[in-house]
Formats: sequence, C-alpha cells, structure tokens
Amino acid sequence: MTPEEFKQWRAALGFKSREAAANALGVSSETIRLYEMGHRRDDPSRAVEIPKHIALACSAIEVGLEPYGQPVPPEYDTPLSLYQIWFLTSLRRGKSFTFNRGDLNPDRLVELQLIEITNGVYRILPAGNEFLDYLERITK
Repeated sequence: MTPEEFKQWRAALGFKSREAAANALGVSSETIRLYEMGHRRDDPSRAVEIPKHIALACSAIEVGLEPYGQPVPPEYDTPLSLYQIWFLTSLRRGKSFTFNRGDLNPDRLVELQLIEITNGVYRILPAGNEFLDYLERITK
C-alpha cells in the first residue's frame, strides 16, 4: 500500500481526521501522518513503509469486518469467503466490476438490495450472499 493509496482509503471511508483513522487501526495519529507522508519529517530520505498488517486491516475495515473475536451484528453473521471480501474491496476501488457477463455497478447492487453502503463501507446484505455465490460460479 502506497501513501497515496492510504490517503485515498482514509478519504473513501470518511475518516475526516487522522485521529479517527488511528482509532480504527489501533495506531497513533502520528503513525497515520507518517503513512500519508511516506517519509519522516526529520529525515525525508528515510521512507516509511506501510506494513502489510496495516494494509490488511484497511481492507478488513473497508468491507466492514470486525476485529477477530468481536461480536458480529446478527445481520452480518454470515461468513464471507475471501472471494467475497475481494469483490467488495474491488467495488470500493473501482466503482464497477467486470465479470464475464458484463459490468456491475455498486449503485445497481444497492438498488437490488444485494449490498448496502453505510459510511462508505460496502456490506453484503443477506440476499446478496446468494448473488455472490452465483457470481463466483459464473466467473471461474
């Protein structure tokens, strides 16, 4: 994950402050500042890399996953496959998704009540799980 991608992630999820993003990721706001700058203020030649576990946490937050061991709201307790997580993340990044049988637009999926978007987070609605299973079959 690049600093630019991190900034886009924060904006897309509606974290208006570094503190909000820091709380969601369990890091300090100074860490968020470093991730977004991509280098240290005191030594611009020292690059700051965004660790893989932070990039994974960003993806998890993006698709509405709760931290491991946390209770999941009953309407979202259907387990997601990695494919489904990838699908939701792709929706966020590309705004549309191409399958063998055409393009899907997130707005259309919301209209069909297959996903919902709350505070910039895509969530599969219960009926949407069957739809994603269908998409998985036709794209293999």
